[in-house]
Amino acid sequence: MILRTRVLIIILISFTLIGCASPDTEVEVNNAEPADEEPASREALFVSADNCPAEIVLKMNSEPFSLPSGYLRLMGMVVGGKKPCALIELSGEGRCLYVGETIEAYKLVKISKGEVRLKCER
Repeated sequence: MILRTRVLIIILISFTLIGCASPDTEVEVNNAEPADEEPASREALFVSADNCPAEIVLKMNSEPFSLPSGYLRLMGMVVGGKKPCALIELSGEGRCLYVGETIEAYKLVKISKGEVRLKCER
């Protein structure tokens, strides 16, 4: 009986804390494919350590961008609140990057609707 009471109290406290979230903070998760996008190209793109493009644009649901160490793909974005975040896959490993952070030789410079822009730091 005491165990049931404790479990019930924990559940009630959890629901109370969940309900205390600030209503002013709106967070939007954008994982949907834009309707007006052209189908992704199947053309191979190879990049070596010496010829890194000055800037790359990763778009939602597009082909991955090849790097010497693997590939980059935009998996989603979290916008709203104070800091938008780009969900980027690097060779099968997901990462959340904020503007100004780097991944491989690229610095994330812009997060916009349906795409992110990365600039080569070399």
